[in-house]
Amino acid sequence: MQDGFHDASSIIGLSYQSGPTTVEVTAFSGRDLSWPFPIHHPDSIAVRLNQQIGRHVRIGGSYGDVLLPDGPGASERHRFVSAWVVTQDHLQGGVLKTAFIWGQGQLHAGVSTGSFLEEATYERGRDRVFGRAERSRCFRATWGLSWAMMSPAG
Repeated sequence: MQDGFHDASSIIGLSYQSGPTTVEVTAFSGRDLSWPFPIHHPDSIAVRLNQQIGRHVRIGGSYGDVLLPDGPGASERHRFVSAWVVTQDHLQGGVLKTAFIWGQGQLHAGVSTGSFLEEATYERGRDRVFGRAERSRCFRATWGLSWAMMSPAG
């Protein structure tokens, strides 16, 4: 959910890095993929900013405005923001990596999505332990319900 959640095509991207700061902009088509892969005009955009702070911490944020191809009239949009903090530290002969990520989205008619997750990985040699906890509030289409059922009156 944090950066979007469906296939895209006709992608045009640009990344600029200056010292510890990276800015990325992507324009793309949110229309469903089909065969043969057609070229669509960009109708969606995403912007991402990453900032390295020292050797161990990185923060970032993103914004997206994405066409939802299965929405009513194939013109509905999903707008979302996300933010994250990522760390990496050496610990007892291994490496501990953590990520805290928050995301919030807005669909049509006030239907919203949201999630917060924390994950950690400890790597020592070839061994790895991974843990993740996530709290999500997903829109009803995730469970196979129709768009009509997602409206506040539905």
